[in-house]
Amino acid sequence: MERDPDLQRLVDQAARQRGADAARRAEEEASAARDRAAAEAARQAKQTVGLGLYAEIERQASVGMGWWLAMLLGLAALAHGWSGGVWPSFVAGAALVAAWSVRVAYRWLGLVAGLPAFRRFPRDVSFPVDGWDALLTPRIADDVEQWSTRCQIEIALAPGADEAVLTAAADLFVPRTRRWFYGEGGPIGGAASDLREAWRRDGLVLRGSANLWVVGDIYRFLRTLDRLHRRIGGVAGVTLGASGAIQVPRPSVD
Repeated sequence: MERDPDLQRLVDQAARQRGADAARRAEEEASAARDRAAAEAARQAKQTVGLGLYAEIERQASVGMGWWLAMLLGLAALAHGWSGGVWPSFVAGAALVAAWSVRVAYRWLGLVAGLPAFRRFPRDVSFPVDGWDALLTPRIADDVEQWSTRCQIEIALAPGADEAVLTAAADLFVPRTRRWFYGEGGPIGGAASDLREAWRRDGLVLRGSANLWVVGDIYRFLRTLDRLHRRIGGVAGVTLGASGAIQVPRPSVD
């Protein structure tokens, strides 16, 4: 049955509208899916970086306890040799186990207590922080051998800021990063093949290369700025940036 042309135009217009609505809904669903995937990727990166940071703290604690173990065992052996009995060795061993247990428990309590704050960051900071999620890219979250060849921290001052205090905090941050460059003072021996850049401060702009551990120092530095800002003000915002990627294996010990 053939429709009146005006009625057919009405039907066709409705069909086109339904098609446009369906396309719009499909695009909205695809956009929402992309946003969910990006949010999940950022969440996983934060989780990985957070766990990696605290795992490194735990590793350092374990290394420190290893030295304690060697020292106490040596003392136990000396005590055993002096006394000719087993009780001094037993007491030294019990003290070692107790010290080890307390140390590990303390570190894991720090892990449990610290990760929620890390996940909330930077939402709970008292000034805007732009670029944090971009800094926590999978290349940084993989392991400590993955480096961003250039990072930047730019601090914007608010009116009436005490610039000397904020500069002092930045000057304390810069040397702390050097311990992660596998050697004193920065990249390995200044080799031309090492594209990493040691951190430096230019006014209130800080630049250098970053891996998982340096990101941890950046996190702690921004927490320090937050505490200073809550006390004396002065920080209008912080902008973070990162570019490039390179793998720098840690030196092996033959």
